[in-house]
Amino acid sequence: MIARLKEERGVVVFCDLHGHSRKKNIFMYGNSIKGDTKHKERIFPYMLDKQAEIFSYSDCAFSVQKAKEGTGRVVGWKELGVQNSYTLEASFCGADFGKYADLHFNTGML
Repeated sequence: MIARLKEERGVVVFCDLHGHSRKKNIFMYGNSIKGDTKHKERIFPYMLDKQAEIFSYSDCAFSVQKAKEGTGRVVGWKELGVQNSYTLEASFCGADFGKYADLHFNTGML
């Protein structure tokens, strides 16, 4: 479906939504090639950090571990060519900063 959509009109962002059981905050996992100095894949999470007070750019990670090669974000990036391919993680434990520090996230916050 994504491959067909990409051919028809392009795909700008692919985002897989997850709940995280151990690490606090809302953050993203992205993809990056070792040695790449352009860091285009970091722009969207950076913009999100500037707009959403409960998002933590400092908790984002952009490396691709071998064990993660079957995840949606890596497949979207490597096999489908979607540069902005992410997993958005929202902690079950809430935030450790800002006005929601030490609170569990609820639907209103999200």
